[in-house]
Amino acid sequence: MTITTLVQSLDYSQQQFQLLNPKNYKRIIELFNDSCRLYRDKPAFSCLEHTLSFDDVDIMSRNFAAYL
Repeated sequence: MTITTLVQSLDYSQQQFQLLNPKNYKRIIELFNDSCRLYRDKPAFSCLEHTLSFDDVDIMSRNFAAYL
């Protein structure tokens, strides 16, 4: 799966797609980091009545990477 396919499958609006144009990224981590920076306070995941913001996901993923 290419980054373009991944971003399009997330059902972003055309405006959001242009802001995070996957053609500007060589690696998915760059797209992830920019998404976390741009949407810091917005919800990234919701499950079982618990929601994580992009900032929460960024912090947790960095902590997990440091642990590894």
